[in-house]
Amino acid sequence: MPADILPWNSSALPWHIEYMFQAMFYMILGYIFKKKLENILDKYINWKTIAIVVMIYLLIVYIPYAIEMTLPVPVDILYNYISAIVGITAVVMVSKMLPSNNYVNYIGQNTLICFALHGKIYSVIQTILKKIVGTQYMAIQDNIIISSFFALLFALFLPVIIMVPIYIINRYFPFIIGRKTKSV
Repeated sequence: MPADILPWNSSALPWHIEYMFQAMFYMILGYIFKKKLENILDKYINWKTIAIVVMIYLLIVYIPYAIEMTLPVPVDILYNYISAIVGITAVVMVSKMLPSNNYVNYIGQNTLICFALHGKIYSVIQTILKKIVGTQYMAIQDNIIISSFFALLFALFLPVIIMVPIYIINRYFPFIIGRKTKSV
């Protein structure tokens, strides 16, 4: 959709409701996985299989950058869905092999707050990094390997930052997320 079609000069709808259809697709996949495919996948989960799935994912993601290929739009859309599904499969397999801990459980119990705040906190940190690092920040973003490493570090660092607002919201403003009692 052209950006200038809406009065606010962006194709983003209020509350990013345009993501609803993509989200429904992944919610349906999650439902099918939980009801029918989880037991099948559990039979094949081991570190060797995980390594193979992760390698397939990395190949799917990085080959277009390595050979600088441009795909037609329908193929590109399908390619993006395939890479997302393979990536989700890798994450699910790894998460089933790792033991549960309090940190992961706390973040998991507060996914709504994490989803609501991660973009805003990312923007603030990105602005700070641009001011500190300057033009080198764009060089980092332009290099696929360095930016991927940066994204991995950021994915590990961001939940630690979000824990502070999670605590504050759960403790003092639980009504924001529809909770009636203060839970911490």
